[in-house]
Amino acid sequence: GTFCVHSKSSIISTVVLPTTEIIEPLFRVCNEKYTWLESKRKDKLWKIKGLRKIEPYVAGSQPAEKNIIKLNTNENAYGPSPAVHQALASFDAHQLRKYSTLAQTALRQALSDQLGVPADQFIIGNGSDDILSMDFLAFFNSEEKIIFPDLTYGFYKVWADLYRIPFREVPLTSSFEIDTQDYLVENGGIILTNPNAPTGIYKPLDQVEEIVKANQSVVVIIDEAYINFGGETALPLLEKYDNVFITRTFSKDCLPCWSACRLRLWKSKTNGCHQCR
Repeated sequence: GTFCVHSKSSIISTVVLPTTEIIEPLFRVCNEKYTWLESKRKDKLWKIKGLRKIEPYVAGSQPAEKNIIKLNTNENAYGPSPAVHQALASFDAHQLRKYSTLAQTALRQALSDQLGVPADQFIIGNGSDDILSMDFLAFFNSEEKIIFPDLTYGFYKVWADLYRIPFREVPLTSSFEIDTQDYLVENGGIILTNPNAPTGIYKPLDQVEEIVKANQSVVVIIDEAYINFGGETALPLLEKYDNVFITRTFSKDCLPCWSACRLRLWKSKTNGCHQCR
């Protein structure tokens, strides 16, 4: 098999393991190598060229206790429906030996039937950060700063830092709301979480449309991870504007069949314009 090792110094190596007997010695060698690298790093005698300096994303605490509701992760406390339990129980595990189709035709069609959006406008990803990473790389390549709230999903800043995308964090109002006027300015792109997280405050659709309409020269990402907890979706805007990109997640949705955090699925909708495919 293939075993990946990485140290704080960002060296990554891939090692092929022919037998399990060499795993323990391998760990010992890696640990000795890591100790040496760490000492050099601290002494500033050994440097790696080309590394980007970014602030690491610190995820929320994940308690090990079973019988609790973790508010910090906004998980659905009720879990998926009995139909999901039944589908998983009857799943043929032998299918896992093969790659799934990249087109994800069946899933995209099912989402199309549920949400009323053409199947060819869906993009399926491996969790939210996968889709957002592709969004940032594909959409934000101008010298203008992209803008998003200063109190929102923390990974927007991480991707902007990693990909060297200039950005500006826009302060929320004193009532923790997104002020429409703050987004009617020159920018290189906009990201809005609606309802916002962690405030949980929903921005009415007409106000979201005002921002979209005023910024038709850039892509506006509307992150609807929590839309099914309350609020009107921005899906109708897909038919009206070419610059709208909407994201949803299976992990947070409270629709009867979803609440599947560990499946790591994230779906995005575009209006089918060539920039978004």
